[in-house]
Amino acid sequence: MESTFIFRQANADDFGQIWPIILQAKAQMARLQVKPQWDETYPTKAGIMKDISDGVAYVLCSNGDYHGVVDGEIVAYGAVIFTGERTYDRINGAWLTADDAQYSVVHRLAVSDKVKNRGLATTYIEESEKLTIEKGVHSVRIDTKYENPYMLKILYRLGYKHCGIIDLVRVPETRDAFEKILF
Repeated sequence: MESTFIFRQANADDFGQIWPIILQAKAQMARLQVKPQWDETYPTKAGIMKDISDGVAYVLCSNGDYHGVVDGEIVAYGAVIFTGERTYDRINGAWLTADDAQYSVVHRLAVSDKVKNRGLATTYIEESEKLTIEKGVHSVRIDTKYENPYMLKILYRLGYKHCGIIDLVRVPETRDAFEKILF
């Protein structure tokens, strides 16, 4: 699958392909019929554009035709952040690495409906792990709601360890917090 996709930093021209993927993910969360992790207030167009302008937006693109997806089409989006996450400063539990250790964070991961259930969220996280190592960082932290069975399955399969519960800054909710040490 590695040669079928390219993982790269997103640019402003990509927004037109990224936003529909975000809307598809919001609709999927609503169909889960649990309190959604994403809703009409998050993520926003402005937030995705900020990811792009901040240089933290990354996309997974097809490298050739793949199950109805044309060459160069964006199939997954996420933010890979290396400047920390203030929400992670306080955890009910304990991170695997020291509080002052550098880590990357994967946020806002979404996969196109065209290619759902083909392992592309896993591929995206694996590519973000490679990027993390390339930048000399050896830890990834991710949070998700306990009601998100898709992300939980991926995280456990990829060897992420549940470290505890964090409280979100933007809304009064909690999330399960995970970390993986990369070698």
